[in-house]
This record gives sequence, structure tokens and C-alpha cells, in this order.
Amino acid sequence: MDGRSKPRPGVEAQRRAILEAALALFGERGSSQTSIAELCRHAGVSRPTFYRCFEDKDAVVAALYDEAVHSPIRDALVAMQRAETEGEAVVGRVVDAIFDQRAHAEFLFAEARDPDSPAAAMIRAAYAQIVPALQAGQRARGLRESSPIVLEALLVAWQWMVATHLSEGDAARAKVRDAAWELTRQVFTAR
Repeated sequence: MDGRSKPRPGVEAQRRAILEAALALFGERGSSQTSIAELCRHAGVSRPTFYRCFEDKDAVVAALYDEAVHSPIRDALVAMQRAETEGEAVVGRVVDAIFDQRAHAEFLFAEARDPDSPAAAMIRAAYAQIVPALQAGQRARGLRESSPIVLEALLVAWQWMVATHLSEGDAARAKVRDAAWELTRQVFTAR
């Protein structure tokens, strides 16, 4: 049997292989120091396959960010806006989702320390989307609406709490969840 008769993995499997390779390589030296050729080699895919799955390296970072951080936050905020979930449960879901994707989150938080990195830009863009959602959640509950800068500071504090304690693993999960909820409660109920 020659190599050509072997079935090729589908695009989703190739995409997953690229994301796993990126997580390993970016975690070692950052996305800016990793070439697309290295990603392809590590993932076992060709360059055309890479471009079939992702537009560029920034799109890989965006996919990692969406999986680990943005998607869980977005889902939790939607539930909060619909009043399906109370605030403490929303905070808990976000913290748990990020802890569940620990390797992704550790890489992204480290990468975001460079203000010119794609991860930092994605976090700023996410904050711009999340702040109005938090304000809408406050309005829906009849609470005083916090200023955008206060809510952005809340998000930065959440990020700091999670990033600081991720390396402690599940032992820190409840501590971070409780601290994030306490801070959120104080911001949402301050007069």
C-alpha cells in the first residue's frame, strides 16, 4: 500500500493538530518567535493545509483565545443577560471554564503581557464586547449601571486573579471563584 491511498484526516482534525502544535510551540517561545513552517512541521501538516485551516498565525492565537477564554465568558454573559443564571453562578462558570482550559489560558495570559501581541489585542477587543454586556446585565437586574472603566477594571482583576493562580491547578479554583464573585458583587452593588 502506498502513502497516497491512506485516508487524509478531515479539516477539523487538521485544525485541531495545528492548535495543539501551536499551544506547545507558542508556550515555549511565544507566537512571534514561532514560524508557520515550524507549526506545520510540529502538527504534521503541509503549508497549504495550514492556510486551509487558518488565515495566518494570528488566527491560530484567536482560536486558542476563543476556546479558552472568550467563548466561556460570552456563554456565561448570555445566560446572565437572559436571567437564566445568577451572578455568582456566572462568575463560577467563567472561572471553571478557564481552569478547564488551563494550558491554553496560561499561554494566552503570558502572551498578552506583550501589549503588541495578538493575544493582548484580542483581550482588549473582548473587553469592548463584554463591558456593554455587563452593563446590560446590571440594567436587567435593576442595578445601577457601572461606568465602562470600572467594568474593564473588574475584568482586568478577574484576569489577574485567574492568571496568578492557574499554576496552582484545581486547588486554587474555588479560591479564585470566591474572590472573583466577591469583587464582582461589590462592584455591582456599590452605590
